[in-house]
Amino acid sequence: MSKTLNAEGTPAVAGAARCSGAMLLPPKADVCQQCAVKHPPEHPHNQQSLYWQYWFWGQHGRWPTWADAMEHGTPDMKAFWVTELAKHNITVKLPNDRLTDGERQ
Repeated sequence: MSKTLNAEGTPAVAGAARCSGAMLLPPKADVCQQCAVKHPPEHPHNQQSLYWQYWFWGQHGRWPTWADAMEHGTPDMKAFWVTELAKHNITVKLPNDRLTDGERQ
């Protein structure tokens, strides 16, 4: 079986993303292409998804926070998630907050 290699000599896979020396294969077509989870577009990405974490690292060079996962959501959706995460002792720092994202109370 022959393999197609890219310029770095690693296997070339259509849609794959490189991050930190690893290659992410593209997720299924019917799931979010950033976190590989099926969710409505206005809902946050799954912050616990390894695919999301490595995809975000590859794009931004840092690990994502809960605030990053819900950045694209509506103010009501963000407020809902912040409240629900607080029930699990997870504090989310949104742009005008003083607390650190992921900090436990």
